[in-house]
This record gives sequence, C-alpha cells and structure tokens, in this order.
Amino acid sequence: MDPTRTTHILRTMPADSSPHSASAKARARMSVVVVRDLSTLSGFVPAWEELAAAALEPNVFYEHWMLLPALDAFGADKDINVVLVLIHDPLNPDAPAKLAGLFPLEQIPRYKKLMVPVLSLWQHAHCYVCTPLVRADAARECMVELFQWLRSGGANASLLELRCISGDGRFHKLLVDLSNELGLRTCITDIFTRGLWRERNEKDTLPESAVPGALRRRLRRKERRLSERGRVEHLAMRPEDDIGRWIDEFLRVEASGWKGQRGSALASSESDRRYFTEIATSAFRRGRLLMLGLNFDGLPIARRCAFVAGEGS
Repeated sequence: MDPTRTTHILRTMPADSSPHSASAKARARMSVVVVRDLSTLSGFVPAWEELAAAALEPNVFYEHWMLLPALDAFGADKDINVVLVLIHDPLNPDAPAKLAGLFPLEQIPRYKKLMVPVLSLWQHAHCYVCTPLVRADAARECMVELFQWLRSGGANASLLELRCISGDGRFHKLLVDLSNELGLRTCITDIFTRGLWRERNEKDTLPESAVPGALRRRLRRKERRLSERGRVEHLAMRPEDDIGRWIDEFLRVEASGWKGQRGSALASSESDRRYFTEIATSAFRRGRLLMLGLNFDGLPIARRCAFVAGEGS
C-alpha cells in the first residue's frame, strides 16, 4: 500500500491548558534551543546522528548530511529556525545533552488568506517528506516540550503547520493522541499518497511481483525490440564503483529528457547540481544510495536514483 502524506495545522495550546499528564521530572530534563546558523547547527552532528538512528520514524531528508546542504543551497532567503529539543541528564549535568527532536521550521508571516503568522516544517523543492526526527523513547515528552515552548511565546506564531508528514506512521498517531489529550485545535488541510519501495524478506517473493503483470509484459516487449537494434545492459551501482561517474551520467540523462526541456532538471541549476552531488556522494559513502541504470551499446539511456532510509527508498 502506498504511504499517505498529510498536512496538519495546529493552534498552540490555550492559556488554561497544560500537559498535566507529563511528569515534572520529564519536563525539567528537557529544554528547547533555536539555531539559525549552519556553523552552530553543525556542532550538533554527533547527537543528530544518534537521534536519526533512534527516531520514531526515519526521514532521510532531515538527517544532517541532507539537511545541512539543503539549508546552504536553498535556505538563504528563508526565515528558518531549526528547533532542537534537548534531553539533559539530571544526575550528570555536565554530560552532553541528547537530542529528543529536531524541527526545521520556517516562519511565514501569514497562513494562506489568514492574517496570522505560522511556523511550518520547511520543505524545499527536493524534499518529499517532512516528518520530523523525534526520539522513539521520548517522543511524547519531546512533543509536549515543543508545544509548551510554542505556548510560552517561544516563537511569534499562532499556528504550527506540520506539512507533508507520514499519515500512516507512529508520529501521526502520536500527534492525534496528543492533540486530543491536550485539547489542541487541529485540522488536516491536505492528504495524498505516494510510492515507496519496500525491501521484502520473503525468499519466495520476486521483485517483479511489485509490478503489475500487464506492465511487465509490455516492458519485456519493448526490451526485446530494443535488443534487436543493439546491446542492452542492466546496471546496478556497486560499492567499488566510481560515484562521480554515476552522478554525472544521472545528471546528463535527466537533462536530456523533458525535465531538461522545461528547465527543471538538476543540471539546469548550479545550486541544484551542487546539492545533488553533495548528498549523493554522502549517501554513497554511508551505503544509503541506490542507483540503477540501462545502457544501450555502452551508452547510458536511463538512470534511477533513490536514497535508503528505514525499510524503504
């Protein structure tokens, strides 16, 4: 089943409401830090790595090796605050704080036709999911701390827009439960589905089962016709391959099609090209990059790129 994406709008808690069921001890050991510059944010990379590995839901677009280059490439003219919820050890105050959550929030003066300021999860042109990174074993306390920060005037915003979050995951369920428990006024303004490739563990399940039979037959016919004209090769990137060559071929093939004609190919913009090259190289080094290709008579005619997170890409 395709995963669902939703956009939630939340009004910050009314003045007479408080997260009474969260223990004082849990609240006391958390704090909120707002970071605006990349150099300061880069100092949290070790804790950020650990948060991503322990997150309630994975989101490759908000991991440091994707978000930092994105902020550098596309965030200069935006009013973006990266809100960090920190966990402090009350028994060891000098120990480095852990990250309970990370929220890249863009300050927008007005929400659609409403004359009210809003904080919105930041989404650039190449970001396809905005579910924030929230530590699984402290998710509830983290969100309560965030809502308390908003309620206390931590940001000049009447609304919080959680755009393009996974609508069928654990974070969405937590959000619904907390909204009911804390009396938050919420509404869903957008909902849609998109594809996700999941790796199957069953030995008797073939990858082809993910593609309808009629489409498989049509693709086989086209491949046979292409093979009659020349040599067809299917390629998969290997750990020992030259990542620079794969990136260059991907950019060239993409630019040769309709995206290049419309000016929306990655190679059409120097900032887009630089961003993709940086994140693809980082993903390759981390074993998080999937690239496939089709060659005809030794020349690239198709390339596919995907980033791996959790159980899918």
